[in-house]
Amino acid sequence: MAGYFQAACVVFFAPGLALFRPLFLRVKQFALLALKILTGLRDHDYFSHAANLSLMLKPPSSRNEYNPCLHIDSVMIMKKAVFMPIGIVSNNVKAPRFGDFADEESEIVIDEKFADGLKDIETYSHIIVVYWMDRVKGYVTQHRPQGNPEVPVVGIFSCRCPQRPNPIAISTVKLLRREGNKLRVKGLDVIDGTPVLDIKPYWPQYDFVADGKIPAWVNKLKF
Repeated sequence: MAGYFQAACVVFFAPGLALFRPLFLRVKQFALLALKILTGLRDHDYFSHAANLSLMLKPPSSRNEYNPCLHIDSVMIMKKAVFMPIGIVSNNVKAPRFGDFADEESEIVIDEKFADGLKDIETYSHIIVVYWMDRVKGYVTQHRPQGNPEVPVVGIFSCRCPQRPNPIAISTVKLLRREGNKLRVKGLDVIDGTPVLDIKPYWPQYDFVADGKIPAWVNKLKF
């Protein structure tokens, strides 16, 4: 039934979008509500179908425009993001720990099909490693960093703790050398086997902050 309903919306309403936009917005609101009622979808399924319906009802010229999210009746529906690791980390860190990474050396092994992307990386002293903390299970919205009783509970986006909705992390590390598709680095705070999503060179024009400010409790953490 949902398929017939969507098709009917396209046939009857799509051609007049430009001339009847105010009316169309009302019709779309009604259509989305009717879709939920007729199909009995759960909320998250409804949002997915609503996003598809919204795309169908857009003018053809705008369907392929880049937009990371959709706005339907004041509800923001994010599109899914799919990542492909470009490499993996090899080191002696076999379990999570707090701190003591300053002198830790790791080897980042880049997939051979991306090895050409490392051209001239050795001309930099430092690189930024973007990685996926794949062993993190679940997330929180508030957290006491490192479980340290001397620091406050803060929002997960106000700290660098792993239990995030998307466990993506970055580290700026010293590049010791490159050997083909392998990068030897120092100071990378990850576990052995961590997938790497991206590598960027350290550029002070982007990454250095001369007058940066942090709360005092950050200095009570282990690094």
